[in-house]
Amino acid sequence: MRTCRYCGKRSSDDSKFCIDCGAPFDGSGENNKKTGTDFEGQAKAIFDTPDHTSKMDPNDIYTNKAMALLSYIGILVLIPLFAAKDSAYTRFHASQGLTLFIIEIAYTILNRVVMSIFGGVFIIGPLFSMIFLALGLALLGLSVFGIICVAQNKAKELPFIGSFHIVK
Repeated sequence: MRTCRYCGKRSSDDSKFCIDCGAPFDGSGENNKKTGTDFEGQAKAIFDTPDHTSKMDPNDIYTNKAMALLSYIGILVLIPLFAAKDSAYTRFHASQGLTLFIIEIAYTILNRVVMSIFGGVFIIGPLFSMIFLALGLALLGLSVFGIICVAQNKAKELPFIGSFHIVK
């Protein structure tokens, strides 16, 4: 008799699927644990970005943490960009924040243009609205990711856009 790992029901030895929940048995007579999508592994792959912390001076990280934090708060990215030119840690985060800020400006312009054209259309308007809402939340998530990295004294690249370095 085969025992289903998911529901615990017993099935005959020649059955290929559980008679109760329908889960398939593999060749050994057991259910295969990897039947679904590995969302946890995919999330780890997205947030496992290159870490440049080992290249940074710990004293520089400690003294310029507040400046680096400003890099992810919209237009305030200009303060660390011009005020802390000698800090490699601040320059790294200012580069990440400036890239994010430019993308946020492009997002806002595109959102306004598309919604002014298609906002009143029956199905297309709400569809674009949901798409722009998801994109806006993703940009907010990138800002939060950057702030968390600064709070943890790390110099990690942002997911998706971190490989673009405007400031060296």
